[in-house]
Amino acid sequence: MEHQDLKILLIVDDKDYQEHLQDLLRAVLPEGHEIYWARGFDAALEMITATGIDMCFMDYRLGGHSGFELLPELTKAGCRTSIAFLTGRGNCSADIQSSKSGGIAYLPKDDVDMQSLERLIQYGIEQKRAEESERCQRMHLDAVLRSIGDGILTVDTGMRVTYTNDALQTMCSCFEQAQIGRLLKNIPCTCEGSCFAALDQVLRAQNPIRDYRIKCKKGSKPNQVVVLNSTQLLNQANQFQGAVLLVKDITRLEELERKLIEWHSFGNIIGKSKRMQEIYGLLESLANLETTVLITGESGTGKELIAEALHYGGIWSSGSLIKVNCSALPEGLLESELFGHVRGAFTGAVSDSTGRFEAAEAGTIFLDEIGDISPLTQVKLLRVLEQKEFERVGESKTRKARVRVVVATNADLLERVRRGLFREDLFYRLKVMTIHLPPLRERTEDIPLLTDHFISRMRDVCDKNITGVSAEVMHLFMDYGWPGNVRELRYTLEHACILCPGRTITLEHLPKDLKEAAKGKQSSSARHACAGVTEGEILEALERAEWNKARAARILGIGRRSLYRRIEQYGIKDRMQ
Repeated sequence: MEHQDLKILLIVDDKDYQEHLQDLLRAVLPEGHEIYWARGFDAALEMITATGIDMCFMDYRLGGHSGFELLPELTKAGCRTSIAFLTGRGNCSADIQSSKSGGIAYLPKDDVDMQSLERLIQYGIEQKRAEESERCQRMHLDAVLRSIGDGILTVDTGMRVTYTNDALQTMCSCFEQAQIGRLLKNIPCTCEGSCFAALDQVLRAQNPIRDYRIKCKKGSKPNQVVVLNSTQLLNQANQFQGAVLLVKDITRLEELERKLIEWHSFGNIIGKSKRMQEIYGLLESLANLETTVLITGESGTGKELIAEALHYGGIWSSGSLIKVNCSALPEGLLESELFGHVRGAFTGAVSDSTGRFEAAEAGTIFLDEIGDISPLTQVKLLRVLEQKEFERVGESKTRKARVRVVVATNADLLERVRRGLFREDLFYRLKVMTIHLPPLRERTEDIPLLTDHFISRMRDVCDKNITGVSAEVMHLFMDYGWPGNVRELRYTLEHACILCPGRTITLEHLPKDLKEAAKGKQSSSARHACAGVTEGEILEALERAEWNKARAARILGIGRRSLYRRIEQYGIKDRMQ
């Protein structure tokens, strides 16, 4: 074992005995240790002050003094390992047990037992090693705490400050005077003192405070917002010895949340995932352009919301937003609805009628389910997009269409082109700019945000004080496939809010079919996991999912935890890092 060098002080009056004792120590000491000699009481005082001493051997009697009189000075000098008194009284072998308990041992001056001396030295080395390890740990901990951007304050059971870091003093001017040992109540503070109150509550009730958000009036920034977390401090014996306060500055986060809410209100789009953020950036770029936009995505992903965001977010908002569900209108009626008709154009046309394109003049027309329009309507729509003109049904007069066209579909248009159901030239004209909305199962990180949003809306509608969902419900939401996407989540929460009598939505408030579907999916996943998934299958799924592990787990049909276990089992390295 690597030894720990000691600085050993010999305090004896007799130089011959000092040399004898030094020879004995050299015989049992590894190289590297330093031995000093102080002759007499006064010389010992000077040596103790000038040299950091780890271990001391001294005469029990030093002229007219007792060796015990030096103990306070040795303590001040940092001698915390062991002190051995040399005595000629009785038959005193090295009392190692006494040394371990009190740091003091006794050696017979004229008959030092080498084995006992070696044990005493080894004990001193171990004690210094432990002390050095503790010192390094304290230094490391202090460096960690100083590097943390959050404010940290600890107090003892009497509300006296035992630690504070620089971040806290920078964050709040009240804590600039929070010196170690000072009573917290004696620190002048002109704000509401919520930080002090949090610590006081933890000390009195010994219950933690979690994520308590307050506006700090004494902060270094205007309108500073902080989150307080406080809990009790326990020693190694699990005994209550004070409390710790963690203060996190979330002012910037609060501002970003406010801006995000403003952004969402512009299009009522909810989502903070990377893919949704990319869509937000694209929407901002397209807002003031006339470019035709094709919105694709599964049913319920929010294609209509994207169309609204495009319209209301730019110059086209000065006109009307006209929405047309192409699949909801019969083929013979759709053309008339889009372009209008004149009196007598067909049976039932008793008067002229303005079409949707004319109604959307200087605004936006949104054509949903564009993949379902007939070949004839496709031709006319292509003409509108290419030449910005059309005719009403039964009329030869050409009309201009100054309108922004946004279309959407949940169908695979390219596949419909291959099957001859959709014109290829129209397809390429529509896909000049495509926005693809990912299904909810591919942006599960947005589920908590969407959940909070829908509950907030339903809370007012239902006149209830519902604050959120239970952990079990959120776990189910995160694992469920959501075939109906955001729309299904919305109506699920609407159902739950109606049934929930309290503050938290639990599993019993969810629709029965959702719970059964989730249960069946979990059973299927469990069976698949039991059957085993090969390393090659996992790598293939990860590549397909661009190393998104949640998506890869869905591709494999197993739970995310199962995938993580298999990745660890096979030692697969993340290539995206």
